[in-house]
Amino acid sequence: MLRRSRKDAGGIHMNRRVRLLATLLAAFAALFTVSAATAQAAPDPDIFVFSAPQGPCETAGGNGVTGGVFADYACNPIFIDYGLFVEPTYGSFDDVYIATFADEPTCEAAGDNGVNGGVWADYQCVIGTASGYLLLVSN
Repeated sequence: MLRRSRKDAGGIHMNRRVRLLATLLAAFAALFTVSAATAQAAPDPDIFVFSAPQGPCETAGGNGVTGGVFADYACNPIFIDYGLFVEPTYGSFDDVYIATFADEPTCEAAGDNGVNGGVWADYQCVIGTASGYLLLVSN
């Protein structure tokens, strides 16, 4: 009759625990890898263009998506306004209207933010009919 000592029996249980732990760690690593790959594939609106009240921010984001400028956008609360954060399409577009600004310096700042963020290559701030400055963008 073959007898095992307590030490041997403990070693067998320890090997099972080690195998179980290794299996669990491998499963978590695989899950993390799949989650990370999925997160990288989704668009992430992270380029700041300008801030405005929520309504004008949403309108500008919609104009950009409709005009093929933004793949996606988000209007996130910042201070008392909402920041327009975008994900560019990197496509070709010409003179797409994004938003109207009360003054030229604010329009220019938004245009510069888009150029510096790689959202568009060129822009112009055109005076509108008593409504302010229109931001038109091209790539």
